[in-house]
Amino acid sequence: MLEILKSGLFSSFQDIGRFGLKQYGVSNSGCQDRYSFTFANLLLNNDINEACIEIVGGNFKCKFFEKVSIAVTGPSEQCLINNEKKLETYSSAIVGVGDVLEIKPSKTGRIHYLSVSGGFDLNKILGSYSYHSPSSITDEYKLKSNQKIKFKRPKITTPVIFNKDFYKKYIESKGIIKIIYNQDINKQLQNQIESREYIVNINSNRQAIKLESDPVKEFFKQNEISNGVTLGTVQIPPDGLPIILMQDSQTVGGYKTIGVVPKYQIPSIAQIQPNIPIKFQGVTLSEASRINRNINDEINRSNFIKYQFTELYVNNKKISVKITENDSIIAIVDDDVFEVYKEIN
Repeated sequence: MLEILKSGLFSSFQDIGRFGLKQYGVSNSGCQDRYSFTFANLLLNNDINEACIEIVGGNFKCKFFEKVSIAVTGPSEQCLINNEKKLETYSSAIVGVGDVLEIKPSKTGRIHYLSVSGGFDLNKILGSYSYHSPSSITDEYKLKSNQKIKFKRPKITTPVIFNKDFYKKYIESKGIIKIIYNQDINKQLQNQIESREYIVNINSNRQAIKLESDPVKEFFKQNEISNGVTLGTVQIPPDGLPIILMQDSQTVGGYKTIGVVPKYQIPSIAQIQPNIPIKFQGVTLSEASRINRNINDEINRSNFIKYQFTELYVNNKKISVKITENDSIIAIVDDDVFEVYKEIN
């Protein structure tokens, strides 16, 4: 069991999502950054769709009442155990009774995932563990401070770390959003859309990412028939400012649709901080499919390195060392807070 001491800006349970219910108006929901979600379970040998806590905006703190292995993924900022031992993102660790985990806000993203070995003791709602923000059917899966959550079957696994900068390579924003344009969007209009610099509106949420810029005037007058929409659909409302539909979006929409963001770009979009400048850039369906396959292949080839913490005393000062299975020192700490420098073979 764990207790939520601080739920942060917005924390909820999420899995891959619920499917096959759009005809009833129920969106897919699910994790916003599917890559970080996937690794949160891979690091613990969990079922790939085991529910995780999705933490938006940091300022999250929880206390453990059982010994269990945990993993945290997302932006590589400080995650502290008992305010002294740093748990790097994309790695796992063993926590004991009374240990407190703190996840702070990040400068390079906005969403973290917390998983426990063996999973959380939850019941599926409409085939999923995911919180669904547009309705009240899953309100119990939006987390609150002082809430206690039971584990399904707590396990201890060997601590491992993913020794690649996957987040920075594939998820951290590079200032570009790829888009597969609809066939009716001509080159002149594409150039107009791509010439603008956009920023993410602070009111963006799990339903849509709202972008701010000079409006696209061609869409001030609209007379569109409502059509089915999906994750990543890019719409231009009458105000001329694009929105990107996310996991909890409506299932049909009547705004003008200009294209869709490729699936591999969704984690990056979800992690973009408000007020960060971005631009659209066109991509073909075949190129987007190739990139998506390459990323999935890299995930499938992932290698995790086992490690252990060792505490030493040098000149009466405590030095903690993270040692991998091949006896490489990969992290050194003084003053009780980890700072990763370099690998020493």
